[in-house]
Amino acid sequence: MRLSSEDLPGSYGLPFLGEILELFNEQENFYTQRFHKHGRFFKTRLMSKKVAVLIGPEANQFVLSKQAEKFSSKMGWSILEPLLGGGLLLLEGEQHQRTRRLLFPAFHKQALSDYFQIIQNTTDSFLETWSLAGPVGLIDQLRRLSLLIMCRLLLGSESQYTEQLSEYFSTFVNGIRTVIRLDTPLTKFGRALKARRKIESFLRSEISRRRNNPNKSQDFLGLLLTATDEFGNFLDEQEILDQGLLLLFGGHDTTARLLCWVLFELHAHSQWLDRLKAEQAQVVGESVLNPSHLSQFSEMANVLKEVERLYPPVYYIPRGVIQDVEYSGYSIPAGWSVMLSPHLTHRLPEIYSDPELFDPDRFAPPREEHKKHPFALIGFGGGEHKCLGQDLALMEAKIILSKLLCNLTWSITPQYSAIAPVHKAKKIEPHLIAEFKKIR
Repeated sequence: MRLSSEDLPGSYGLPFLGEILELFNEQENFYTQRFHKHGRFFKTRLMSKKVAVLIGPEANQFVLSKQAEKFSSKMGWSILEPLLGGGLLLLEGEQHQRTRRLLFPAFHKQALSDYFQIIQNTTDSFLETWSLAGPVGLIDQLRRLSLLIMCRLLLGSESQYTEQLSEYFSTFVNGIRTVIRLDTPLTKFGRALKARRKIESFLRSEISRRRNNPNKSQDFLGLLLTATDEFGNFLDEQEILDQGLLLLFGGHDTTARLLCWVLFELHAHSQWLDRLKAEQAQVVGESVLNPSHLSQFSEMANVLKEVERLYPPVYYIPRGVIQDVEYSGYSIPAGWSVMLSPHLTHRLPEIYSDPELFDPDRFAPPREEHKKHPFALIGFGGGEHKCLGQDLALMEAKIILSKLLCNLTWSITPQYSAIAPVHKAKKIEPHLIAEFKKIR
């Protein structure tokens, strides 16, 4: 029997607001609590938007791949459009495919190799300060480092403007997830829009300077300026601005959050810290880290996958429904939204044994639990909108982690035992305090 989306279990919440306040307050726990109450499919309402929440790898594949043409990423992420403009995340159809083709060379293996030295040099100089800083907010420090890296990748390591761009961007990010969205200096959202305008003005000047003094550059902006596809398409100035902004937005936060939880879990599981140090000694030894070493860090790769599983960089993936669709007996009409949950998919016991346990070996042969379904691990999304910068984020994480293992020890508070289970502790990430000490 086919059921209407109205028949889904769940609640529409308050008039006008729906359950938006609970979502902002509870974050990923919003979906966890309702999953335990209602099961894998339930409804909610966020402001005026009715939402069907679908959980599990089959739902992920259905929305992101098999029936992707019936869903809109732009509609799903519409809350970001005033700030991110026409970034790849908000494009559809042929425009999305065209832009993705043009961006691909900036994330290709050769480009990543060119980025390696910028990331390594920036990390080396930045980590020098950590052993002298005393207790620091872990996520804040990692975001500062990752943003500096992203700015240097965008403009080149020799640019004198990366600090200014970082300052503008920090103001911009603070307004992304605010509820009050008025363009006035009295709101975070208004200050974020002003910062975006400053970033655009700065980048337009930089683009003009480079076009008047053409030199082949292997930084991200240089690759965007020269990108053409097999059909002769190229990016116009506004597209370059939007994609550069998306690189900064997605690149700095994804890697910072990933590393934050890596350091937290390694501090709580010393046996894995020892295993990574042993791998580091075996692969790199006394030599200088180079790109060929990164592919040999198999233990580290599994640790990064396990952290992606437990703490996915994006805990929900929204899509707008643009054609009526039926899933698992429920008819979901155009105009609704659907929400996927990497966070909950990654904790399903039929996919991952002891899913609350930190166990990177689950990704090693012969177990390879994530291969039970092609959409079982979606911390970086899936389908045609899968994060184009995933390899860059993981390369950056490996470089930073390798440098930390060689040069610093760290302690983190609160202790794991004080907040376990971690995923149920509200907003704990911003409150993790780390202290680093130099290895003698």
